Amino acid sequence: MKIVRDYLTSEELDYIVNAMLEKESALEREVVKVGLVAQLVGEDLGEFETCDDIYNKVVADSKINFDGIITNYYIIDKLYAEETSINKILKEFIEDISVKITKSVENLDLKGVVKELKEVANVKDNVSPTTTKKKGW
Repeated sequence: MKIVRDYLTSEELDYIVNAMLEKESALEREVVKVGLVAQLVGEDLGEFETCDDIYNKVVADSKINFDGIITNYYIIDKLYAEETSINKILKEFIEDISVKITKSVENLDLKGVVKELKEVANVKDNVSPTTTKKKGW
């Protein structure tokens, strides 16, 4: 395999990170990352059916070290880490909840809710402590 380019474009980085996000295990993510990078910057790779086959070929070739060849290879793991960070997950969760709350409050009749709460409060005030006790207590 011959490396024909020493960098990845922003579109390629996005493609690789999104493919990694679809995988469940760390091993699958690493295999996809190496396999896709090899396909994107390599030439004379040969015919392979899966990223596993490409990964195995790349790691078997001691001359290929993407960390030392591809100038922005390191950024793949950094981007993946940011996409899966707790900060991003919480931000998306809060934004989603905010939208749902806003939609649910749009049709809420606040005057009706206040009226019902007043009625509940009045009923509670009108109940005497003796009427709620059972005989024999």
